[in-house]
Amino acid sequence: MKKMMGFLAAMQTGLVLLVLVGLAAALGSAFLPDTFYKTIIFKILLGLLFFNLLLCTSRQIRGLPKAYARRLPARQLLMQTGLTGLHLGVVLIIAGGAVCMYWGQTGEIHLVKGQSADIREIKAKKPFVLQLDDFEMRYNEDGSTAQYYSYLTILKNHQAEQKAVISVNHPLRYQGVKVYQMSYGYFIKVQLVLAGEKQTERLCREGDRITFPDSRQALKAYRYLPDFDPRQGMTSRSMRPNNPHLIFSVYKGEQLQGIGAVKAGEKVRLDAGHEVVFTGVEPYTVLKLKSDPGLPLVLCGGVLLTMGVTMAWIAAVLNRKAAYS
Repeated sequence: MKKMMGFLAAMQTGLVLLVLVGLAAALGSAFLPDTFYKTIIFKILLGLLFFNLLLCTSRQIRGLPKAYARRLPARQLLMQTGLTGLHLGVVLIIAGGAVCMYWGQTGEIHLVKGQSADIREIKAKKPFVLQLDDFEMRYNEDGSTAQYYSYLTILKNHQAEQKAVISVNHPLRYQGVKVYQMSYGYFIKVQLVLAGEKQTERLCREGDRITFPDSRQALKAYRYLPDFDPRQGMTSRSMRPNNPHLIFSVYKGEQLQGIGAVKAGEKVRLDAGHEVVFTGVEPYTVLKLKSDPGLPLVLCGGVLLTMGVTMAWIAAVLNRKAAYS
């Protein structure tokens, strides 16, 4: 057992494991980028490297008081302290990454104005509800999207706890959960008219098919263009809603019968007296929720690593000056 522990704690073993982890990461990124880092082989290699660093760090920490008791030169004490901090920082970073890997969670929600979502799948310190009060898009002079904002209310026990505005690169942090502004999209609003009788308005996504029970014809809501120009085809001139149109296609069974474009309020007539009216769009926000319980460990590890490298570098400079003096 002592020999095995000595082998696992050896610096040479750590270097070999580091090379193996690097090679495995390179090959995994090239051939299995989506699944390799979750395989048991990669996890075993990381576990062995972590165990090696843990043993090395433990040995250095135990030896540090002895070094100070022997009253070694200051530069040697600085070097040993720096190396110990460096190793401990790496151990904490790996440990924090493992905690995030196994216990961290991510989720994605789509909300329209006035809608709320109960945050249960993400491990927050206390459960809460996110409500979207408003969604705003701002544009550049050329009509491209400059930024988009989600105006949120955090509800607890059906009471408003906090209001927040998030945008790209400006997330919300609450109860150990980060809420990121990821993107946005549009629900297409249409109203069906069945044989002259109007039905309730419904929402559909781009690509959805609208069918009728007594007809073989179906309308596909192909794409929403906020600034339609027939000369540019399926490409919107800008993201501003200057001339909103719905691009649609009509099918009979699986056979394409035609493609067209309608603006808000216009009808598409199908067989059997049925009609589809494009009434507008309902923008929705896409929010990503993430919990990183291992982040404090990673932060502490990064600070120790930086301090350790700095102290070791200062000690090396002092040793070099002492050698030349």
